[in-house]
Amino acid sequence: MQGSYPSRLAEGNVGQLMFVPPGATLEWHWSTGRQRAVSCMFDLESIGALGNYDWNWAEVDLSRTLDIRNDYLLLGMRKLAEEAKCPGFASELQIESTLTLMAFELRKQFFAGPHEAHNKELQRSDVHDRDSRLGRAQLQLIHNYIESHLKTDITVADIAQQCNLSPRALATLYKNTTATTLRQAIAQARLDRARAMLSNPRLLIKQVGYECGFRGAAAFVAAFHKATGMTPAQYRQRYS
Repeated sequence: MQGSYPSRLAEGNVGQLMFVPPGATLEWHWSTGRQRAVSCMFDLESIGALGNYDWNWAEVDLSRTLDIRNDYLLLGMRKLAEEAKCPGFASELQIESTLTLMAFELRKQFFAGPHEAHNKELQRSDVHDRDSRLGRAQLQLIHNYIESHLKTDITVADIAQQCNLSPRALATLYKNTTATTLRQAIAQARLDRARAMLSNPRLLIKQVGYECGFRGAAAFVAAFHKATGMTPAQYRQRYS
């Protein structure tokens, strides 16, 4: 990809998190005073099968990359900074798994597949009865919360609290908006993350299960096999 950002950028155009695609040129001058930043460079060869996908940045509006409002990506950058500052147990594996998940999240952010595109179309569509569906900002809040808490035992009540709604109201509104239940959305998010992590052969299968919120290796294998017809090991052998 060849491209560059506008020659003049106002500070308001740049958010807390940005991503500069390969081949693009960005010049940025900080304001006066002390500034701290964490930078991370992706090597496509290090993220398994994800690196083989078509990352066609030429079709992406570069201005969208200057202010990425994604809680999971922001959390990932903070985790990388913590590991770099104070390496802990199995630090290399922790960093590699975090990078793989961040690459997967970036792909969802900028290259939505048919399922994501359908959901975005639902979000953009005109709604006659606005009280019967969730708005775009609410959906983004819900999905960000799910992605940021997949390692925990997420409940509908937890998500409802973030939206200032009752669990029953949230469940109804979410299904009206997306045609799926919140439990299905959580299960799908766990499955999507597992697939992304399994594409990296260096990550242990039990570690993948843990990062995706399964209580044990057996539970992960059973859930993955039920959803895909393959065990995690079989999926990795076929697609990594």
